[in-house]
Amino acid sequence: YAIKSINGNLSSPLGSFFFSKSVGLASAAKLEPLAGKIPEKYRDKFYERKLKLLKEIIEAENADREYKDRLSKNAETTSAGKEMQNFEIKDITGKKVLFSDIVFSSKYTILIFWASWDKGSIETAKEVDRLFAEYHKKGLNAAGLSLASPTKDIANIVAQEKFGWQQLCDPTEYCAEVATAYGVSSLPTIILIDKKGTIVARDLTVEELEKRVKELF
Repeated sequence: YAIKSINGNLSSPLGSFFFSKSVGLASAAKLEPLAGKIPEKYRDKFYERKLKLLKEIIEAENADREYKDRLSKNAETTSAGKEMQNFEIKDITGKKVLFSDIVFSSKYTILIFWASWDKGSIETAKEVDRLFAEYHKKGLNAAGLSLASPTKDIANIVAQEKFGWQQLCDPTEYCAEVATAYGVSSLPTIILIDKKGTIVARDLTVEELEKRVKELF
């Protein structure tokens, strides 16, 4: 309706009025071409400001689209049967850890991306801890990367829940880069990796993870 109203009143001040009221409500990509068609004599004092906002919205939408495309591509390159992405990062104690050292030391490793501020993530992490406690001696390992979470918050949860597996968290937000490399688009995300560094399965629910672990051990 907004696009139609602007387009139908380009030869009168109404076109500029509808344009001014539609920025932020209608599609920025459709509004911008129409903005250039509004005669200068009808452009109100907010025209330039609205046009700048439009360009910023379009840039943000393009960046978001590119980021989602990159996540989708990275999720494909880290799908079942593909090689894991290795990384070096600090754990919550500040010690540098090479992820491959964790993976190569056990038969299978659960990699979980979670967040200290997300209740669903915490509940999932508890289930990962339960499986870790039950199967660790048989060769199951686990590592967690908590996104956008202060190290102190992670440490508090780990202490409270008595998690026995390694928590990796870099205060410089490198966790987010690792999550992007794995194409993580939602939390929690669970990935299962074998001793050779091959991804067995990803985007598992707790129920699916437990079933896989029971099959493997």
